[in-house]
Order: sequence, then structure tokens, then C-alpha cells
Amino acid sequence: MVSQNLSIVMPHSKSLLRTIRQRLSEPLYVSSIYLMGGTIVSSVFGFLFWLIAARLTTTSDVGLATAIISSIALLTGMFDCGLGPSLIYYASAKHQNPMGFIKTAIGFGWIVSSIVGISYLIGLPFWSPALVEIQQNYLITVIFVVFTTINFVLGLQDVAMLSLRKTQYVFWRNVACNTPPTLLLLVFYLFGAGYEII
Repeated sequence: MVSQNLSIVMPHSKSLLRTIRQRLSEPLYVSSIYLMGGTIVSSVFGFLFWLIAARLTTTSDVGLATAIISSIALLTGMFDCGLGPSLIYYASAKHQNPMGFIKTAIGFGWIVSSIVGISYLIGLPFWSPALVEIQQNYLITVIFVVFTTINFVLGLQDVAMLSLRKTQYVFWRNVACNTPPTLLLLVFYLFGAGYEII
């Protein structure tokens, strides 16, 4: 009786495993797995980063650092100039020279995001007086502009890789960009605590 039941179940489970294996080898599923993996890596290391930051520094330092990082994300999102969606459309073979278009878009992104970062810092007393402290710290000012630009360009690069169906690069970029900050936070803490190290 048991052997009959197993013989009925086993062929179905083998075909099910074969079907799953075939599905997972399809480009859509492979891309989805890489993107989910990148999101998981980013989330886990982001959580660890803020957990460590909250334990090593004061709540006001964490608040100021969070406001600075949120400002970078806000600027990146607000001044996208439609480059992200246009990269998805044009770089996926709708354009005669997709690589040229990608290079032009990323170059334009460098320029726009640098100008936006500098403009934001100049107008800081007007729209965010609580963050004027970063305007007085030249190292943080430079880091703010550099990180705004890099964040913007990395976002464009991710979209370009998605349009070219190279999602494995998006995954490895997430690993490369999210692992070091968590480790460096511990190292920098040895030299001093504050929002600057975050």
C-alpha cells in the first residue's frame, strides 16, 4: 500500500522538480532572483549599519546622519530628469547606439547631480536650517556632493544593467556598496564618534 502511494507521488515530484529547474533557468526568473538577492543584501546590511550606528553614537548623531542620507536620496529621486525610464526604453535596443546613449545619460547624470548637490548645500539655511552644521564642515560638504553624485550615477547604472538584462551586475553592485559601510563604521568609530563617521 505504501509502495503504491510512493510510486504515485514520486513521478509527480520528479516532474515538478524538473519543471521548477527549467523555470529557474529562464531569464525572467534568473533576473528576478538576482534582483531579490540584491534587495535582501541591501536590507540586511542597511539594518546592521543602523543597528551598529545606534549603539555606537548618540540619538542626535543618528538623527543628523539619517537626515543627511535622506537628503541625498531625496535629491537623487527629485532630479532624475527622466533618465531612469528613458534608459530602460532606449538602451534595450530601441536606440541605434545603446552604449553611446548609456554613456551620455550617465555623463549627464554626473553633471546634474553635482550641480544639484552643490545648490542644495548653498540653499541649506533656507530649506533646512537644522542641517546648516554640515555646511560648516568642509569634509562633510565634499562627501555630501560626492555621495549625491555617486548615488545618482549608481542608480542610472543599475537601470542600464536592467535594460541590458545584466541583473547579476546589479546584485554584485549591491554587495559591493552595502558591505563596506557596515565594516568601516566599526573601524571609523575607533577614531571618534559622531554623525561624521556615519
